[in-house]
Amino acid sequence: MFNPLLLVATILSALLVSILPPLVAPDLYNQCFFHYSSATLKFDNTAWTWATDYGLSVWMGFGIIPLLRNAAAKKGGVISLLSHNSAMLLLCYASSVFFGAICHQNYNSFNSTNPSNLNTLSFRFFWTLCVASVSCAGGYIGSTATILQKQWEQTGETVFFHSMQFPSVSFWRFYSAIAVIVTIFGFFSMCRPACDIFLAGVTHTLPFFVLVYVGIGGLLGRKKKPIWPFAVLFYGCLGNSPLLWLYPFMVHNTSLSLGHINGLLHLSLFTSWGAQMISLMHFSDVSVIKFRNNNSKKI
Repeated sequence: MFNPLLLVATILSALLVSILPPLVAPDLYNQCFFHYSSATLKFDNTAWTWATDYGLSVWMGFGIIPLLRNAAAKKGGVISLLSHNSAMLLLCYASSVFFGAICHQNYNSFNSTNPSNLNTLSFRFFWTLCVASVSCAGGYIGSTATILQKQWEQTGETVFFHSMQFPSVSFWRFYSAIAVIVTIFGFFSMCRPACDIFLAGVTHTLPFFVLVYVGIGGLLGRKKKPIWPFAVLFYGCLGNSPLLWLYPFMVHNTSLSLGHINGLLHLSLFTSWGAQMISLMHFSDVSVIKFRNNNSKKI
């Protein structure tokens, strides 16, 4: 049965998107619906941005492949769903920075000798793929939490047994769909395209909250499970939170170029996304090992 609190939480998540970023940096979050002006547009096309984007995409690949291998180890069931869902989350991350790299490498801001080519359908297409990938990731974060909760309930490895009505995987698919639709129609499009990413990232607040809640239950209910995967998971969930404030601070209060700022932000993504990847790979591997051991005992 669907918990009405989830509807309230979803509405609060939407309010966070519309209220929090403009409060943090009102001069940066000006909606433009992909119609950019030379007076406000800032878009970096140095290697500090696009090369590190490509690097992040490759980094996520180190998790996607083994997770898909685990998903194939047992077709169907919670174990396969956890591995497949985690792989899709990392794929969202990888595709966001891959398409972002294409845009930063091939499109430019306005200047006196090189007019911007951001006001084109091709840029809108690739940039929408970039931001929509971030928007879509929120649903996979939430569904990962739901799947982990279901798995740990089955094995008695959580202190939270139906203590709250967890949203279904279908709910999280709907959550992603709404965020992607909002992205496609340009409601996240700001005069500074980088801010689009932060708006899409704010939609991860609710699913990360649920994932941390599930993780706390698993940590407290663990039997012989080590603590480190939970610590790594919690860092992965919370590590990027300061970026919403850090980006405008660096823009306004440092002499760093936009490329250097983006490079530093990507370093945070490298560690936080990497932490999510490592912890989810661990939980996936443990599930597959348990499944294989149970099968060998039956034989």
